[in-house]
Amino acid sequence: MKGKKWFLLTVTILISLHLKIAKVANFDISLAFVLIPFWVFSTFQINSKQHIQKELGYLALIFLLPFVSLNITNWVEFFNTYAQFVISYFLVVRAFGKPLKVSRIVIDNTLYSFQKILLIVVLIQFFFVIILGYRTFFNLFGEYQLYYQLDLEIAKYRMKGFYLEPSYLGFVCLNVYWTRLYLGKTFKLLNLNLFITLGILFFVNSAFAYVSLSIIVYLELLSLNYKNKASSLILFVIFLFTFIFLIFFSNDLFLFFRLNEFSSGSDDISSGFMRVTLPFKIVYKLIFEDGYYLGLTFGQFDSYVEKKMMGFAETKISNSFFLILGYFGLIGFIIYGSLILNYIKTNSKIIKSFIILSFLNLNNSGAFMTLQYVFVAFLLPFLAIKYYENKIINNNSSSQRQKWSNSNLQ
Repeated sequence: MKGKKWFLLTVTILISLHLKIAKVANFDISLAFVLIPFWVFSTFQINSKQHIQKELGYLALIFLLPFVSLNITNWVEFFNTYAQFVISYFLVVRAFGKPLKVSRIVIDNTLYSFQKILLIVVLIQFFFVIILGYRTFFNLFGEYQLYYQLDLEIAKYRMKGFYLEPSYLGFVCLNVYWTRLYLGKTFKLLNLNLFITLGILFFVNSAFAYVSLSIIVYLELLSLNYKNKASSLILFVIFLFTFIFLIFFSNDLFLFFRLNEFSSGSDDISSGFMRVTLPFKIVYKLIFEDGYYLGLTFGQFDSYVEKKMMGFAETKISNSFFLILGYFGLIGFIIYGSLILNYIKTNSKIIKSFIILSFLNLNNSGAFMTLQYVFVAFLLPFLAIKYYENKIINNNSSSQRQKWSNSNLQ
C-alpha cells in the first residue's frame, strides 16, 4: 500500500475507534473494527504458507483457552466477547514479528500528524465546551458514539476527543507516544513527541495517563547515558508533570485508598478506585473465596457481580489486568509470571519497555479482548519493535564489518 493510502487508513482507524456504524446481536460495531483487519494485511508481510505452521499452537490456544471454565449464564455476552477475543488475537499472532510493507518515515509522519490532529481537537473541544458552553461538542459523534454518550459532569469536565472517555484518550496518546519514541533514527526522550503528548494530556487530565507516561519516561531515562544538561532537563520535566499530577489529582489519590467505598454506594468515587481497588476485591472474592480457580467464562462478570455484590452498583471491571485473572483464574497468574520472567531474562531494551507498557495498558482499560484495544496496545507498538530490532541488527552488523576490516588492515 502506498504511503498516502496507509496514512489515511491509519488516521481513520485512530479517529474512528469509537465511531459506531452498526449494531449486531447487541454488539456495537465501530468503523475501526471493520478497517483494522485490512490495515493488518496492508501493513505486515503475512505469508500464510510460510508462517501458519509455526503459529498453529498459538492459534489453537486462542480458540480453546476461553473454554477452560464453562460456567455460562449469558450466552449472548459469551459469544460477543469470544468472537472479539478470537478475531483480535488471531490478528496479533499473524502480525507479530512479520516484516513491514510501510517505511519507518511514513509510519512516524502518520502518527505525528495524528498527534497534531488530536491536540487541535481537544483544544477546540475545550474552547467550545468549557469556554462557550456548547456541550454538543463533548460527544463528537453524538448518537453514533460507541456504547454510550458520556455526561460532562461524570467526566469531571475533562476533554475526551474522539473517544468514549478521557482515560481512553490517554490510553491512545500513551501508545502513540511510545511507538514514535522507538521509531526515531536516534533514540531521543526530550523532543516534540514528549511535549505534544504532554499538551494533549493537559486537557485530558487523566491521572493514570500521567502516571504511565512518567513511568515510561523515567525508566527510559535510567537506561540512557545522557550528558548532565539533558538529564537535568528531563528530570525537570518529570518533576513538572509530577507536580501537576499532585496538584490536580490529590483528591483522587485520597479516594483511591478508601477501601470502605466498596460497599458504600458513594457517588464520589475516584477512577483509581474503580480501576484498581474494586476489581481487586471482585477478583479476590471470585478466585479465593468462591473457588472459581479457573475463572469465569467470557461475558459472565456482570451477572456474577449482580448476584454476589448487590451492595455496590457497579457491575463492570474497568481493568484488564484483573479481568484476565477473572477470566482465566490461576492461569492468569501463570501468564503474568511468564511476562515477568521474560522481562528479567531478555537483553532487548525495547522488549523490556514493551512489557512495562503492556502492564500499564492492561491497568488502563477493561477491554483487552476488543480489536480496538489490540490495535492501540499491540499492533501499533509492533511497528516500532520491528524497526528498532532491525536497527539494532544493522548496527551490530556494521560494527562486526568494521572490526573485520580493521583486523585485516592490521
